[in-house]
Amino acid sequence: MTKVIPSNQKVKASSYFQRACVAEHTGDYSKAKEFINKSVDIWKRIKKDTPANKSYAITLSWGALIYSHIGELDRALQMIESGEKIITKAKTKDNVLRREVKMVYNTLLNHKASIYYRKTEIQRAADMFEKIAKLELDIENYSGVAVATGNLGAMYYELGDYNTANKYQRESLEMNTKIGHKRGAATSLFNLAISYFTLGDYDGGVQYLKDTLTLTAEIGDRNLESKAINSMAEYYYSKKNFKKALEYLKKGLSLAEEIGNLHELSASYCTIGSFFQMRNKNSEAVKYQKRGLEFAKKANNIRMEALALRNIGIIYSRQKNRWKEALQALMKAKCIFDQNAIKYHSCITADAIAELMLMRKDYKAAERYALETLNLSKELGVRDAELNAYRYLGKICFETGFKEKALEHFSKGLEIVKLVNQPNAVAKFKKEYDKYSKRKDRQ
Repeated sequence: MTKVIPSNQKVKASSYFQRACVAEHTGDYSKAKEFINKSVDIWKRIKKDTPANKSYAITLSWGALIYSHIGELDRALQMIESGEKIITKAKTKDNVLRREVKMVYNTLLNHKASIYYRKTEIQRAADMFEKIAKLELDIENYSGVAVATGNLGAMYYELGDYNTANKYQRESLEMNTKIGHKRGAATSLFNLAISYFTLGDYDGGVQYLKDTLTLTAEIGDRNLESKAINSMAEYYYSKKNFKKALEYLKKGLSLAEEIGNLHELSASYCTIGSFFQMRNKNSEAVKYQKRGLEFAKKANNIRMEALALRNIGIIYSRQKNRWKEALQALMKAKCIFDQNAIKYHSCITADAIAELMLMRKDYKAAERYALETLNLSKELGVRDAELNAYRYLGKICFETGFKEKALEHFSKGLEIVKLVNQPNAVAKFKKEYDKYSKRKDRQ
């Protein structure tokens, strides 16, 4: 018969768990992993009653979170599944303890859904977060409802439904603010900022981002701080303050390296690569994108891998005699986005393929991807991609002899120019429009 481990061993397990939580919160994943494993090892040897099973399941849940940070997603899922088996065996007639057990189960599901997101199974993650929000509401755990609602909003953002995404983020922000959950509020603020930025409204999103940085500094959430710093660089770039943008990018990378979060390292390298890409410094851009791709693969972050591939494809498309490499990278990225219903990035990647095919004078392929870009951009409200699509279609029709149809596409583009917040997209459209309008006038 298994002996009950003395209470001091339980205290020791709990102590290791608390130290792991602190290390995770500050981004020291090496220490977090060490402490969580020590806690798990002690719990494994304990003959456990319901409160002990609850503590063990919580430990496994946090272990899964830590392992997901460092890209060991299969190990993270194993810990979640172990936690689910343990917590479903935890029986009690005590109403308070029963509610606590349900809260732990919901936390396990929440981390499981987050792992699905990491694996780019977006719809599966969204369905689970929706289920979790209902489960948390059933037991009146409003902090859990707020977290699940915010995560659900993040999934709708990935699926390209920005109105629904923002609705859930605002609900989450309101709930988190009301109950004083600053980490949750900071996450909702950040997600709102990113949504505004995606639609080109940098002035509308920057205050959300500043509020995010204020809260992350206050609570010491270095992971979210790293993300917000990179996004501030994007804001300054939109304002053509390139020096300030690069300053924030390097600060974000330095923090990501210090933390050791593979996901954030991948994002930081790719973001710096995009900065050099937009500055037409292609060799530097490729170097950083490839480094980002390396970390994405190490982290098993399929979404980030696809983003890096797309960026590399766009850079190669601008270089002489590298169009085959460009197309290969772009098609591989688009396949990932399509398979996982990540519509926004599918749209942007289709845009890049259409432009590449147009440069190659493959008008049939260019038209196919331009139409796909047009349909997705209209659905998502991505105005710069929509304007690009009208430009491509106008040019294709002119070059293939359908001049009246070409002018229809350009006319539709003119109708939305004022709604586009991306100066480069507007400048390219106007240049092409002027060029082909003059050609028609001479005929």
